[in-house]
Amino acid sequence: MSHLFINIPTKRTNVPLLQVSPGETLYNKHPDNDKVKDVVFYIDTLQIGEERHVYIGWLNCDDLPEFHGKQGWQQVHLTGGPGNYSFYKRTVAPISSQSVAHKQSTSFGQLTRAQRDAIIDLAASVPFDKKSVTENCQTWMKKLLPLLLAQNIITAGNEQAALGLMN
Repeated sequence: MSHLFINIPTKRTNVPLLQVSPGETLYNKHPDNDKVKDVVFYIDTLQIGEERHVYIGWLNCDDLPEFHGKQGWQQVHLTGGPGNYSFYKRTVAPISSQSVAHKQSTSFGQLTRAQRDAIIDLAASVPFDKKSVTENCQTWMKKLLPLLLAQNIITAGNEQAALGLMN
């Protein structure tokens, strides 16, 4: 998914402009809620160079009218590509149900809002070099999974299933 950025001026003129991704804007329209949700680890079936994109996600909206009925999936992942990575804490992506069906996945189970928020907070704590050309989103995810396991958000079986999809 390509990302366009919208500059939003802050109230103080001596503060730099904030960058907001379209995924963050979409999240503001379709935020997460307090329902228990199936949280899924996905890997794209399409290979881009040497990298297959990975993310953790859950459904926030069954029907995005502004995207002709696509579903709104909250995603935890690195965006961009080699030499240009970013992490945004709250993003929703429009994804068709057919696209979801074509991805390889494993369920992390039914998780509470508190557990999903913990996933986001732990993801934000994973160090990564935005300019790296040797690391990628899979490298980053491999650092995140043990943190989720240590906090009992996922099981060892969940971690192994996700790692198996990446190998």
